[in-house]
Amino acid sequence: MKRILLSVLGFILAFQVSSQSLSKKFFRNTEWFSNNIDSLFFKSDTIKLIKYSNLVSKNKGYNIYAESEQEYLKHGYSVYFHFHKSKNIDFAVRTYHMSTKIKIGERTWKYIKKENVLKIVRDGELEFYFTVIGIKEISINSMANQIKDPISTVELTLVKHK
Repeated sequence: MKRILLSVLGFILAFQVSSQSLSKKFFRNTEWFSNNIDSLFFKSDTIKLIKYSNLVSKNKGYNIYAESEQEYLKHGYSVYFHFHKSKNIDFAVRTYHMSTKIKIGERTWKYIKKENVLKIVRDGELEFYFTVIGIKEISINSMANQIKDPISTVELTLVKHK
């Protein structure tokens, strides 16, 4: 019953998102994070991805952003995504100031605009299948010393299908 209700809700809300016309370019070469307290990312049917939009610096192969997962989530457990232009995706589980990059098998991503669907495939098998149901601009307080005012970024709401 819960799945049927979520599917109907996702279908209704998909019309709202389709008017915003997301595309592959929306994801290409971007980095995001999601809440993972108590393994929420892996257990929940609905997740939110928050986009890193405010680059502070580039440092030895990784970017430093003004967006702070700890400030926004009020804890240090998150999942990190880097959607590459080549359709590959980096996926890491982060705990406070440590992270475990999961590279066992190559992951790729695909966004299907007509269906508002984001698919993540691992070793040729579908690992995650999301329907985009909402997008909104949000404000986050930055932990970067040089940024005093709240910064704007994007929060994407997705329904996960098993």
